[in-house]
Amino acid sequence: MIVKKHTPRKSLSKARLLTLSSLVLASLVAGSLPATAGPDDGKIITSRAHIDAPKTAWIDNHFVLRNEAPAQGDKEGPYSADESIIWLGKGWSEMTGRSQYTFTVDESAEQSFLGKPGDTLYMAPGLPEGNHDPAWVGFGAETDIPVEDFRDGTFALDIMDVNGPGEMELFRYHHQWDPSALRRMMSSKTPGLNSSLLRPGSHTHNATTFTTAGRYEVTYRTVARGLEGQLIQSEPTKIIWQVGGRSPQPGDGIPQGLSTLERYQQAPEGKLADMDYRLSIRPYREGQRSGDQNLTHIAFEADNSSLEGTLTLFNNGYFLTDLPVSQGRASWDELLGSTPGQLQAVFTPSSEHDQAARWISQPLDYAPGVEASRDSSEGEGSWPQEHRDPDNFTMTGELYRPSSGDFTLTLEPTEREGYSKLIVQAKDPNFRGFLAGGFKEADSQYYDSTFEGHFVNGIAEYVYQDSWFYDGESVIAQIIPHPDMQAQAASIQVTDSYAQGKSYQAQGSITLLDEPDPVEPQDPAPPADPAPADPAPADPAPADPAPADPAPADPAPETPASAPQCSIEPYKGRYILTEGHVDIKAQLGEQGLKTFLKDETRQISRQATERSLDEVVFAVGNQARNLRQGPLTAPELDFLGKAGDSFYGLPQNQEPGIIWPGWNTQDIDYSRLEGPVELHLNPVHKPDGSNFAIYQESPFTGVNLLADSRKGDYLIPVDFPTHVHAHWVFTAPGIYEFEAYYSARTLDGEQKASQPQKLVFLVGDQAIEDCQQDGKPGETGTDPAPSEGATAPAPSPDPSAPSSDPSAQTPEQGSETKTLQGPADKGEGPSGKTQGASGPESPSPKEESHHKFHQLETSGTMNQQPTSTSPAAPSEPGKTQLLAPHKEQEPAQQAQEGGAQLPPSLASTGVSAVGLLVGLAALALLTGAVCRSYRKTKPSR
Repeated sequence: MIVKKHTPRKSLSKARLLTLSSLVLASLVAGSLPATAGPDDGKIITSRAHIDAPKTAWIDNHFVLRNEAPAQGDKEGPYSADESIIWLGKGWSEMTGRSQYTFTVDESAEQSFLGKPGDTLYMAPGLPEGNHDPAWVGFGAETDIPVEDFRDGTFALDIMDVNGPGEMELFRYHHQWDPSALRRMMSSKTPGLNSSLLRPGSHTHNATTFTTAGRYEVTYRTVARGLEGQLIQSEPTKIIWQVGGRSPQPGDGIPQGLSTLERYQQAPEGKLADMDYRLSIRPYREGQRSGDQNLTHIAFEADNSSLEGTLTLFNNGYFLTDLPVSQGRASWDELLGSTPGQLQAVFTPSSEHDQAARWISQPLDYAPGVEASRDSSEGEGSWPQEHRDPDNFTMTGELYRPSSGDFTLTLEPTEREGYSKLIVQAKDPNFRGFLAGGFKEADSQYYDSTFEGHFVNGIAEYVYQDSWFYDGESVIAQIIPHPDMQAQAASIQVTDSYAQGKSYQAQGSITLLDEPDPVEPQDPAPPADPAPADPAPADPAPADPAPADPAPADPAPETPASAPQCSIEPYKGRYILTEGHVDIKAQLGEQGLKTFLKDETRQISRQATERSLDEVVFAVGNQARNLRQGPLTAPELDFLGKAGDSFYGLPQNQEPGIIWPGWNTQDIDYSRLEGPVELHLNPVHKPDGSNFAIYQESPFTGVNLLADSRKGDYLIPVDFPTHVHAHWVFTAPGIYEFEAYYSARTLDGEQKASQPQKLVFLVGDQAIEDCQQDGKPGETGTDPAPSEGATAPAPSPDPSAPSSDPSAQTPEQGSETKTLQGPADKGEGPSGKTQGASGPESPSPKEESHHKFHQLETSGTMNQQPTSTSPAAPSEPGKTQLLAPHKEQEPAQQAQEGGAQLPPSLASTGVSAVGLLVGLAALALLTGAVCRSYRKTKPSR
């Protein structure tokens, strides 16, 4: 890995000063494009941008899937799937020049599902650098999804079919630090991995790969079950990916021009025997850019050097690209991947060449390193026929009642030292669903570390880095059936007192359900190889999709906000946000720069809301605590502290139960600016001896350190319109307060800055409790834990939220197979710290959580929220704990930010002496009180 400090470029070209949408349009329109149309010419082309597709919305009591991307010309997003496509072309990092459109499979077992070592795939990267090339694509859901009306509070996104020349995979990948570095998310070829749980207000940052270039029709649906068991699903929705080739011609969403078939039919037949056409392929040897060594050079040549027209290339029968033929020549360099296939070309001469002949080439077989050709002397070929990748499967959406609800759970060390694996096996191998849950302290509202997984052939697995700091915690596995399953989610306790290195086994069951009213299954996909006998239109009109099943008629009424509020000065009245997605967002308007918080946590309002940073504080509880051990001891990460030290980390990718802050300049018109927009995070207060850092980590270029309190570096330049997430590191518990604002310089040299706001982090459980010390449980949304023996409360819509009564679940039935490798009870840990005696700046390693700082975003789990409880009859021992639906919380008021002003830090070197002394005195009193309270009320374990 390489550590590098991101610095703003001193000068930017005119093109780089365009807004992102203008840049995309300019690049699409530039150059010589064919006058005739490909299958998607005239649509809205989303590319080289941050794209969520599909993004699930809730409109008129139905799921609707759309393409959410920045404005394209005068057209604002989100866009319907019918009017837009995703174009994945070539792209390189503006910071390093590295290819961002290729992924080469290495020799690790974790990547074997992608192909053989050395295979190269087309890729939309999970973290592009310095730009959004070729496209930054994830998926997600709007915040106002009524999960309280769904069975188990869950809903899922399905890939029902991939009709294209190759395979498609979605995964998250960090550097090769541990077995959890790569997490598969969705797949076109693996049943069970074609589905992903969604969370309201979430979106993913993931890599998407394709085994070869061409046009892919990816059919999605979003599905849930109502509280009465009724199926709630979107219409099958096709998202088009144009992988490789030239960009389609952009338009207003309506396809334009003639199809390839129509153009061919109108072209002169001519005398092909008199023509001399040739289609050839060879490895591309002239390239000098990263990734060029993987390309194939495709060339068309005619004996008539004055010939003009259009050449259309097909890969395995699927449209690849249109190329203009000029002076009898056309060529294109393309990543065809590492799997053998077939190319075919359709040439149509332009109207002024009425003596020329149209031509369909014979299929041309290709493979890596092959040189081959076809020519017109072989005669006319047949119309290109689509040959679907045989490994892709079609999901029918048929409901299924498992033959058994029984499960066996095994937790044991792996062959790799320091790692363990949870294996959950269904008795019925046809069970499909998701694994959640995790490690949990008895008195905690959240998991210290979460599991995630898919059931494939009835088995779900999760590998994690084992550690002695889980000792004594409960291990709870949550089994969440896919909405197509006739079953209800349940939690099964593997053990109530975990110890490192031991093996455990447990059994449990989920409840099987009766079938609801009959529902016609939807099968939107075409047959496996829809090859017509005669030439057919390249883009036949799809059959009318089956209507979506009705959703509940009346959504549940909304209730007050669930977020607790601070009760101490100077944060009294601020909402405490504990989890979910937030962005520190910049806007540039007539009145200058403004800063506000885009809040998608659903903890204050059910809708995505723009509010002031001064309205909230971010809670970073003990579930975000990490230990610097194993891979985290790499020298590139020395800003985390010494090996064995603890720190608190907000991860680069979204995880349940943790706040996920980022920053966003997508609405800024950079063509009005000279240089970057700069985010300032000037420290006002932090615990004594603590450090703070922000960094990004890429599987290709290592660590990019963005802010570092050790060096007094708190300024983050943002060179183009983007939406960014990174790791946030706090090395000690306490209150961290920053003066946050944006600044920029206009083309006429005027310095603009937004009004400073206070960005506050409450780090550690004690700091969060102190902030609410005068609050009442009923007012803050937290209630006391149930008494022992009582049934667990109805959880939030988060399937990963822990059961409050593990004792009511299946008892542990495993046995110890390896002695504990960590310290004895309350003894000295590997770091040399004594458990049970640490102060607030030296937290007990016993309280450390799993180092999920480099785990990846948990797309398969829902938001974890504290849940209230009510008295209930005791549960019977040995029974599995069921998850019940939970009513969602509702909006409170939204504050507006005042006018932008130049902050003092830009106008002078500091604040007034009087103000500084008063502020320091107040902070000293507050800090002393907090520390005293911490020592008195929260001794370390």
